[in-house]
Amino acid sequence: MKQLTLCKIFFVLLACTCFNNARAQITWAINGGATGAGNFTISGTGSVSTLNSGDDMVFKKHGSGAAIYYTCNSCTINLEITGQLVIDYPLYLFNTRIIIGKTSFGNLNTTASLSIKGSTTNPRQALFLDSSSSIQLASATNYIKLQNSPAADIYFGYAGSENSMPTSDDVKFSADDHCSLCGITSVGSSLPYTCNKGQANGPSVLAVNGFAIITPLPVVLVDFSAALNANNTVSMNWSTQIEENLSHFSVERSADGANWQIIGTVQANGNSRLPSYYSFTDARPIEGSNYYRLRMSDLDDKSGVTEMELVLVPFAKTFKIFPNPARDYVDIAIGNYKNGNVRLINQFGQMLQQKQFNTTSGIRTVAFQLNGCATGNYFVQVMASDGSIEVRKLIISR
Repeated sequence: MKQLTLCKIFFVLLACTCFNNARAQITWAINGGATGAGNFTISGTGSVSTLNSGDDMVFKKHGSGAAIYYTCNSCTINLEITGQLVIDYPLYLFNTRIIIGKTSFGNLNTTASLSIKGSTTNPRQALFLDSSSSIQLASATNYIKLQNSPAADIYFGYAGSENSMPTSDDVKFSADDHCSLCGITSVGSSLPYTCNKGQANGPSVLAVNGFAIITPLPVVLVDFSAALNANNTVSMNWSTQIEENLSHFSVERSADGANWQIIGTVQANGNSRLPSYYSFTDARPIEGSNYYRLRMSDLDDKSGVTEMELVLVPFAKTFKIFPNPARDYVDIAIGNYKNGNVRLINQFGQMLQQKQFNTTSGIRTVAFQLNGCATGNYFVQVMASDGSIEVRKLIISR
C-alpha cells in the first residue's frame, strides 16, 4: 500500500511539471472510458496546451516526431476552465462533443474558450470534426479563436479517415473567415453577435452544417439522454427540476443535425417545483445518424430547444470483408447494397483501387489484388448510388 501511495504522489508531481504553472491549476477528470474514448471534464483556472505531452489524459496520441496526431472517438469533453484550451497538433474527432462552459443543461459562469493553432508546414495541423461531432458554446463568454498567423482551420462534417490530408472540397471555418453568426441578434438580447475574423461566440453550436444558434430553455431541464436498444429502437429519457407554465415537449429528429422533423409529443406537468420524469421511444429510427432534441413549448406559444443527442443505428446493408487480415487478395461481399463502387484506401486517405458494382447482374462480391500493398492498416469504403457510405478496416499481413 505504501508503494502504491508513493507511485500516486510521483504521478501527480510528474503531471504538474509537464506544463507551465497554469497547467498546475487545471484539473483533468476522466468520468468514464479511457484515453481517446470516454467522458472527460476539464476544470480550473488558467490556459493549458493539451497536445504537447505523452501524458495527455484526454486525446489518444498516434505516431512520433513530425508524424504525431491525436484522436478522440465517442468522447464527451466538458471544458469548464476559466481560460483557454489550446490545440496545437492535428486532432481528429469521431462521434465526439466538446462542450465549452456547460455541463448538461446548467450554464457555468466560466470564460472557457478553445484556441486552435495553425502551421505553415503541416496542412494536417487543424481540428477535424466528422459528421457526428460538434462543438457547443454555452454563452457569450465562451468562444472559439483560430490563430491568424499561421492560419488555423476547423474542418466540420469531415469524411476523411484519421491522419488523412484535407482537400479543397472539405468545408472549414478558417482564421480569415467571419463566423456565420456575426450580425445575427444574439439569444436573449437585442444586440447582434460581435465577431472578429476567426472567432465564433456562443450561445451556438458548430456541427456538420456549420454554426447554429442555441436558443434558451423555458424550463430547468436536468438531463436528456438517448440510447439505442437491442431491437434497434431508440429510448429517450429526461427530467425537469422546475416547470412554469409549460405546455408540452416535442421530440425532434434529424439525419444531419440541421433539418428537423417532429416525431412525437409528450404532455408536460405544467407547473411544478418537484422533479418530473419523462420518456419517449422512437420505434423507427433511420439507418445511420439520428440526432435528437427536445422542443419545449409553454402556454404562451414560446419555445426553446435542448442541445442534441446522437444515436448511431447500424445499416442493414452492411458489407463483409474476408479474409481479414488478408495477404494476397481480399473479397468484399456487398450485402444489401444495389449499385455503387468499392474503394481500397490507405491510412493517409489515398485511394489505391476502385471497382464499380451492380448487383442486378447477380454479382455480389468484389475482389481486390493486394500484391503491391505493404503490411499495415487499410480501409475498404463502399459508396452506394443513393449516397450512403460505409467504411471498414482491413489489415494486410504478410
